Amino acid sequence: AVVATVGRLSAPAPALELEDLDGAAWSLSAVPADETVVLNFWATWCIPSRAELPDLQALHERFEPQGVRFIGVVMDDGMTADDIREYLTDFSVDYPQVWGGLDDQAPFATLAPAAVGAIPMTAVVRDGLVREVVPGVIDEETMSELLEALGELEQAMDTGSATTSGDG
Repeated sequence: AVVATVGRLSAPAPALELEDLDGAAWSLSAVPADETVVLNFWATWCIPSRAELPDLQALHERFEPQGVRFIGVVMDDGMTADDIREYLTDFSVDYPQVWGGLDDQAPFATLAPAAVGAIPMTAVVRDGLVREVVPGVIDEETMSELLEALGELEQAMDTGSATTSGDG
C-alpha cells in the first residue's frame, strides 16, 4: 500500500520552472518549505485522469487550509488555456494548473518507477524533497491517508520522536 511507504523517498525535488495557464511563471522552488505540494500530471484525453479530478478537487478543498497546495500539471499538446479552463469547469476544479511536458515529468517517473509519459501520476513534495510518487489513478481515501501519514511523519521528525527500525 502507498501509505505503508510514506517517507521512503527523500529525493531532492527537481527544479520545475513552468508557466500557469495565464503565462505567469511558476516555480516549485518558490513554494515555502513548510508547505506540501501535490503535483498531479494529467491530460484531458486520459480517461483515468478525468476519473480522479473530482477526488483531487475534494482533497484540495480539505487540505489547502493545512498548507497543502494542489497543482495540476497539464500534459496536453495543442490545447489552449481556454480549452483547459473550460474542461476544468465541467469538473468544478479550481486548484491551480501549470503547463508541463515529458521533461518535467521524467524526474518524478524515475522515482516511481514508472514510464515517462505515463499519466496520471501524482508526486508529493515537502521541504524540497520528493516524498512520494504514485503512478496511475489515486483516489481520495488513499491520498488523504498519505497526506495525513506524511504530516504525522513531519511532526515526529520536528519533535525528534521519529524512530527507525531495521530488519536486521
